[in-house]
Amino acid sequence: MLAFLYGFVAVAPGILGGDYEQVVMGISSSMPNLYVSVITAVLGYIFYLAIIKSILTTAYCEQINNRDAASYALRKTPTFILAMLLYLLVVIVGMFFLLIPGLYFAGALGLFGVAIVVEELGALPAIKRSHFLVKNNWWRSAAIYSVVLTVYLVVLLAV
Repeated sequence: MLAFLYGFVAVAPGILGGDYEQVVMGISSSMPNLYVSVITAVLGYIFYLAIIKSILTTAYCEQINNRDAASYALRKTPTFILAMLLYLLVVIVGMFFLLIPGLYFAGALGLFGVAIVVEELGALPAIKRSHFLVKNNWWRSAAIYSVVLTVYLVVLLAV
């Protein structure tokens, strides 16, 4: 997905009559930032999956230590990354056509990470399961997500 976006940025100046050299210099100077962003994202995915696994085992009145949760998360990370790429593809295509389909798909497919951990699903079945879970409760899910996002932004801006 990132390669597609970088490729688009590289082609856009030619279409719009810009300068390729400036774009190439901008992309090459931002490559270290891209690597750091990718590493940070993958580490965030691992922590996210480990937290879901810890919550799941606690809900079943079982115990799990951090090492086992992290090990489980590492095993599920490739599936999560594939599901994330599919999710982003659907949301970006939805946003491309109109804003509303993109927002709908962002909310309807956003539980794929939970489905991967809780139900041990692969990438595409997890996305389908997320859509099934949210299908008749989209507004309720969007309201809960909005509240969580608002609290997160308030805390982020306060710090």
